[in-house]
Amino acid sequence: MLSFHHGRVCQPPAVALGLALMAILNFDFGCSRLATNETESNGLVDTAGPVSEHEGTVGEGAGVPPSFWTYTDSLYDGCNIEWGIICDSGTFLDKEFFCLNHNDEWKIPYWVGYYLSDSNLQGDCDNSYSWKPDTALPEWAQAKDDDYKYTGFDRGHMAPAGCFERSVAARKATYVLSNACPQTRYLNRGRWRVLEEEIRQHVGIMGEAWVFTGTLFLDTSGFNDGMPPDTIGNGVGVPSHCFKAILSRKGAEYCAYAFVMPNTTGPLEGPSTNYMMSVDELEAITHYDFFYRLEDEHEHLLESYADPGWPDDCATWVPL
Repeated sequence: MLSFHHGRVCQPPAVALGLALMAILNFDFGCSRLATNETESNGLVDTAGPVSEHEGTVGEGAGVPPSFWTYTDSLYDGCNIEWGIICDSGTFLDKEFFCLNHNDEWKIPYWVGYYLSDSNLQGDCDNSYSWKPDTALPEWAQAKDDDYKYTGFDRGHMAPAGCFERSVAARKATYVLSNACPQTRYLNRGRWRVLEEEIRQHVGIMGEAWVFTGTLFLDTSGFNDGMPPDTIGNGVGVPSHCFKAILSRKGAEYCAYAFVMPNTTGPLEGPSTNYMMSVDELEAITHYDFFYRLEDEHEHLLESYADPGWPDDCATWVPL
């Protein structure tokens, strides 16, 4: 287990940006794999053995990668978070098939990162498993299955089980409560589930993708203030919204997408593109820096545009 802390500039999005995002956000005003037992056919991963866990605290900084990323740069090679993220302080856990940064205070992940390829999406392990608390976390930070019972909320996968049918171990790994947050059935079983299916479809066409999925506590102005609108059970935070940031690759060309969906009490209308934004816009909301290991010029080109080709194509391929 590795705890890391990163000083961030938490400024609200500009007023113009906030207004532009209102429709998407639906406001109502009322790790990489340190070691793995898999071999990826794309050549990115070829390691074996148990997953290591590290403990430590890294330095503070703003606008630059925390020392954790610099010190363990080899973690990126062929990993779930290969292109990097600068983000909230939290507890970092490597779950072999995905990585996560856990919000210990509210017992849900800030984000979960995972790598998908056409090859690792193959498989037919579609069993369901019992949810388990994450014993890698301190007891007080663990969500328990009872926290969700009789609340009306689903245990919403962040790294979705449907992306890990390659093996029993991979799929079972997703049923840990550090990989879940309270989602309404309208989100979890509706448009969010469709988006997850579209991501698999997209990877099948493009070849591979790196995905960050996470939670947001947004107030009515669109500011991510860190306070959940509600809690369930023994203090498990209910996110107002959930997000995805996606960097996909086809050969030597890349494309990026971002989505934010409200954790709503009613059906989410329209296609997934109704909830699409640029990665830059998502960064303004989250105060994270996604895919910062890209060259600045490439990062700007990829992240400044909400690509309309989703999920079958990309209108703004950037060669790297």
